[in-house]
Amino acid sequence: MEKLAGKIGLSWRHGELLSGILLVAALGCAALPSVGPLVDASNQLRSAVETSGAAVETELRLMSGGASQADQLHRQWKARNEAFAALTAYAHSLQDIIAAGESGAATAEKIADSVAALAKGAGVALPGSPEAVSVVTDAAKFISAQIAIARAAKSLEQSLVAAQPAVDEICRLIASDLHDLDDIFVAAATATDDAIRAEYGDVIGYRRRLLKQLSGSDPAHPGNEGTQANLAQALQGTDGVYAEYLARRKEIADRLRAGRALIQAAAQSANEWSVAHGNLVTAMKERRPVNVDSLVNAAVEIQKLVNRVREL
Repeated sequence: MEKLAGKIGLSWRHGELLSGILLVAALGCAALPSVGPLVDASNQLRSAVETSGAAVETELRLMSGGASQADQLHRQWKARNEAFAALTAYAHSLQDIIAAGESGAATAEKIADSVAALAKGAGVALPGSPEAVSVVTDAAKFISAQIAIARAAKSLEQSLVAAQPAVDEICRLIASDLHDLDDIFVAAATATDDAIRAEYGDVIGYRRRLLKQLSGSDPAHPGNEGTQANLAQALQGTDGVYAEYLARRKEIADRLRAGRALIQAAAQSANEWSVAHGNLVTAMKERRPVNVDSLVNAAVEIQKLVNRVREL
């Protein structure tokens, strides 16, 4: 009986080992997942960010005195558009590399070159590049070091794993650059709001004085009835101008809020691209489809915000 059990156990272990070998072999032979979803989502996101930049610029130009800030934002957003175009180009390069069916050092070399091109497109001056200044940033040094590791990898998967931290840092820099544009919008809105306050300063001051006199006058005191009525009538006479003043300030506040929401959404989308690239790396290792849902949702959210801005 014990011999039979031993044989059964040995047979089971052999079967388990064989199943494991077959599973590994199946994974090794399984086709690599398509990069197409990442390419499509990147194209969609690039277009959405470009559209959002135009919408934010329009909002600035609709502000009295916002033309100079709009010109500044136009120049700076152009660089952001180039960064998102670089993300799209990188996704296309990955698609081409995988479609070529190469492996080993040749693939790692191409992955490293693609990440270097991405960094350049995002405005990162890597050490040793013609764009690099005398002092290279710590971020550029880190990205360059990761590219070197990716270049020395022995397989596609290893190269992509090594490239991920570099991609994360590049996307972080893109997001940070977009956040910086928030200052331009806030400055323009503040200047416009200050101008409106100055334009209506006399009326606002007059209303405050009337309100102060009304609050300081006791309506129950004999002889104050006429004074109260005159003050109330004078205050009512400023209601139309005051409503106009509030409406203009509300419009600026609404445009500021909408513009900042667009900038924040664009910045967050850069982070989502980093996450999508990480999902690609995992999909390559596990031979399963790439999940780019968060990237698609980011592009859709930006477009929704653009539509809301246009309705203002």
